[in-house]
Amino acid sequence: MQPWKRGWGEPTKCLDTTFLVDLVQAPKQVEALAHALEETGEVAATTVINVYEALLGAYAVKDRRKGAKIADKLNRALARMEILPLREEDARKGARIAGEMRRRGLQLGVDVLVASVAADHGCDGVVTRNVDHFRPLESRLALSVIPY
Repeated sequence: MQPWKRGWGEPTKCLDTTFLVDLVQAPKQVEALAHALEETGEVAATTVINVYEALLGAYAVKDRRKGAKIADKLNRALARMEILPLREEDARKGARIAGEMRRRGLQLGVDVLVASVAADHGCDGVVTRNVDHFRPLESRLALSVIPY
């Protein structure tokens, strides 16, 4: 398998934390989608926020040896992806959108930042099991939600 890094203008999907975790701990669950993305030339990216969340889970495993193995697998998978940084403008945009959503009674948490970073870095979709967290942002950020 080739690294999922992109050139200019290539379609890019942002892999949410759920996908990263499943890639390592339940690969059968995401295998078909991972191959489909690769076959169609999609580039896989994730955000520094997702890297933090996924690795936090690995390092929090009580059995340190098992946690280290999970972290190693995650790091090998992450090395093949484009890691999108959180910039100040992403934080400002995410806060504005999250504030608007909160006024409407929606609490979307950090996923607003993930979606904001993904959209601002040219991703056209987010691959996630947390569809309810991203669906309210779809039209606002022109970012499709790809459930699995």
